[in-house]
This record gives sequence, structure tokens and C-alpha cells, in this order.
Amino acid sequence: MALVRPFRGLRYYLDRLGAIDSALAPPYDVISEDERQRLIAGSTHNIVRLTLGDQPVGTPPDERDYGAAACLLADWEAQGLLRYDDRPAAYVYEQTYQGPPPHNELIRRRGLILAVRLEPLGEGTIFPHEGTLAEPKEDRLRLFRATEFSFSQIFGLYNDPSKRIEQSVRAAMGEPLWRFEDEHGIGQALWRVDDPAALADVQAALADLPIVIADGHHRYETSMAYRNLLRERHPNVDPAPWDYLPMFLCNVADKTLTIVPAHRMLRRLPAELLDDFEVRAGELFDIDHVAVPSDPAGRRAAVDELLELMAQHNDGHTFGAFWGRSYAVALRLREKSEAIERYASSLSPIQSSLDVALLHAVLIRGVLGEMEDLAKMSGRGNVYFERDPYKCFDDVIDGSAQMALLCNPTRVEDVLRIAEAGERMPQKGTYFWPKPLDGMVLYNMRPDSPSLTD
Repeated sequence: MALVRPFRGLRYYLDRLGAIDSALAPPYDVISEDERQRLIAGSTHNIVRLTLGDQPVGTPPDERDYGAAACLLADWEAQGLLRYDDRPAAYVYEQTYQGPPPHNELIRRRGLILAVRLEPLGEGTIFPHEGTLAEPKEDRLRLFRATEFSFSQIFGLYNDPSKRIEQSVRAAMGEPLWRFEDEHGIGQALWRVDDPAALADVQAALADLPIVIADGHHRYETSMAYRNLLRERHPNVDPAPWDYLPMFLCNVADKTLTIVPAHRMLRRLPAELLDDFEVRAGELFDIDHVAVPSDPAGRRAAVDELLELMAQHNDGHTFGAFWGRSYAVALRLREKSEAIERYASSLSPIQSSLDVALLHAVLIRGVLGEMEDLAKMSGRGNVYFERDPYKCFDDVIDGSAQMALLCNPTRVEDVLRIAEAGERMPQKGTYFWPKPLDGMVLYNMRPDSPSLTD
């Protein structure tokens, strides 16, 4: 059973802050150095001053000043800039946004922020779908230990076709605490729900449902490590705030979740691989050509046409490729069994149904015969990621990459299947978008925390 409960969040006090949009920020792990500097310059109270601080993005944990974040947090509390809600509550968070190309539809995604009891992943009712790396967990653990706070929410998914939870909270929502449109045109809004009957119904409904982590695997595993540390230090605290972590929970049944593909960009390829690519790919793929004009507007139209071709065959493993010719190609896998036998026999049955897994196994390691240097998180490898399909083509044109391999987005149902099977997606197999903002509701994990008290 997933154990969830309302909590008393520490929030920006708008009478002191003014505009809430100046204080919130994307999750720390998707912020570039340029964006960090811009957010800090834009407000003396932006949450990025706590989540990333004054050191540049990418600074190793042993060179970061986590104590400065703790001092700044204490200063904001002393100023009254941050204040606790009077009663435990669930927080309804809504984002309204335009979906990605080629459809560009308007989507409203709404979910609940609640405190969820931590448990080992995959052993109870909370399941991962991605692997983790050691350094990001060390970084967040040091921040937890210094500040004793969580500044963001894990993004989790549940599946409730009855939509009982949404019905329970709708009548109790009232007016939003705040609402604004951010610089990317995404509508952001937050409500507080503290009606006891509605909260009890939400808790009962979620108790029967598994939760799959969409985003925040590193923070979740870090929270488990921090929980274990605090249990040893304070064995008699009850309720123990470190046994819980706030999660933003969305219902898969609402069909408002967007996964943006991370396209693969290749560089340092031998010229003969590029020259022979279309012939080699034709052994396994049906190929459609899309003319790519030299002017920027024409090139964008070609990208749209290619994405539309790929979307039409989303159930048949279709990819896009552009390597600087006067055309791009849509590649529809024709001989899947032969492709798997030749290049992907090590994949599990579930993995072999995923576009992103077949992209690496069949196209990158197979057709291209490329060893696939995975040092790509730092941008130094032979393969790197780009989510903007238009920039993919631009990178090839300007020589930043030799080939762009575009893929359709991973389907939400495939994420659930991977999680339920106890497997993990390939690296950068999912990118849920837009990201929930940091700083909306802070969660106190100190021994004297009021987070879980009435």
C-alpha cells in the first residue's frame, strides 16, 4: 500500500515576496549555467540560490558550499519570506502548455503534491523506470544534510481510470494560491486543499495504487539514504518527517502526460559510414525521403514533414535520419526479427519493443557499427542528446554533429510496463515535459519539523 499524507508546506509569503514567478525555477538538474546566472540575476529570492547556489553548474560536490544554502534558507525564514501553512494540506498543481510538434495541441496537466512514505524502490508500491548515477546522489545528499529540507517534488504516476481522486479534490479547491504564465508560455497554478473529508478520500484511493517515478530517481534514492541516516540519529521521533518525501502525483488515465524524445546526435563518424548508411539501413528498413531546402524556413518545414511521417508509424519503429545531404530519411523497420537476431539479441522482450532501445542497438551499434561512447552526459562523447528537432538539423548543418537520428517519444504505457517488469529504460529514454517547478512547496525534514503535525 502506498502511504500518503497531507503536510504543512513552507511556502513563499506573497505579501513579502511580490511576484511568485520570480522565485520559482526548473529542477536543478535541467538548468544550464546560463540559466542559473539569469535566474539569480532576476531575483534575490529565487529558489535556485538554494538548489544550486553560487557555484557554476557542474561543480563537483566536494567543491560546493552547501552551508551557504543553509544560511540563506535560515535568513529567509527569519525574514518571514517563507511561512508554514496552518494545517496539513494537499497541493493541486496545474500546468497548461502547448504540446510538441507535430501536433502542438493545448494540454492541461493537473496533479497532487502529497507526502509519500519512502520505501525501497521496486519492493513495495513505488517503482523506478530509470537507473541512477553516483555523483548526483552525493550532491543532493550533501544538500539535504546541510539544509534538512527538500525544495522540490518527485514526479510520480498512478493509474486510476475512475478518477476518484480528481473528483474528491475538485469541490474543495477554491481559488488558486497563485497563477501566472511563465516565459515559455506555460500556465502555472497552485491550490491548497485542506478539507479533511477530501484528504481522507485521496489517502484511501492512493493506498490501493502503485506509483511509478516519472522524474526524480536520483532525489528519491538520495532521500532513502538520508532517511536511513536520520533513523540512526533520531530513532524515537514519531512521526518522522524524513520517512516521507513530497511527490507530485499525476493520473495516467487523464492522458495529459507528455514525453519529449531525446534525439541522438552523432559525431566523429568515419566518412565511409556516412556514405554507406542508406544502403546498409535499406537491408532492414523501408526508406522515405524528405527534401531538405537550404534556407532556414524550408529546413524547419522539412523537419515538420519528417516528424509527421514518423508519427504516422509510431507503432512500427520508425526513425528519422539527417546527415547533411539535400534530404532526410524516415526509416521504418521492416525486418524486426532479423534486426533483433542480428544486432539486438541481448535485449529483453520488453526492451526490444522500445524505439529508443532499438535505435541504439540496431542503428547506432548495428548499421553504423559505432562503438557508442556513453560519456555523453558531459557532452564529450561520440553520442549526445538534443530534444529540439530543429536544432538537430542545425547542428548537422553547422558541423556540431555529423548525423541526427530522430525518434518518436516513448509512450507512457511503455514506461509503466518497464517499471512493473522491474527493468530500466535506456539512458535518456524518457523526458517528461514540462518539468514541475522547484520552490512551490518546501518540505522540512528536521527533527522538530512541523511538516507532519496538525
